[in-house]
Amino acid sequence: MATKKAEEKSGAIVKPTAPAVKPAKEKKERAIGVRNFKDDAVITLLVSYNPKRAGSKAHASFECYEDEMTVKQFLATGGLPVSLGWDTAHGFIKIGETFDEDAEKKSKPEPKPKAEKNPTAGKKAVAKKDADEDTEDPEID
Repeated sequence: MATKKAEEKSGAIVKPTAPAVKPAKEKKERAIGVRNFKDDAVITLLVSYNPKRAGSKAHASFECYEDEMTVKQFLATGGLPVSLGWDTAHGFIKIGETFDEDAEKKSKPEPKPKAEKNPTAGKKAVAKKDADEDTEDPEID
């Protein structure tokens, strides 16, 4: 292999080598989001409450749902298209050819109880510290 100086003397044109091109990554198909629902598909609510955070756009969009409403009607009342895919994937609604009368509606889940604070936990730490101070070796003169 010739050196750079030798190539310059010989007059050969040296092209820099291009970095290897990485193949484009394939995009994964998302399970949640906008899907192609037919306009005449019927929405069945599977929850008896609005599971979205109050005051959010999603909460307002969820308020547009009604049983036996079509996808076209939902979108016409101000519902967000992305809500259809998300709410279907999370089990809040069901979209099908016909209304599902036998669908069981879930009620709002009970909030988890908060852990009780142990009022003696801090006292134990203080008592242990006091006990450790009492057990120190006395100074030897």
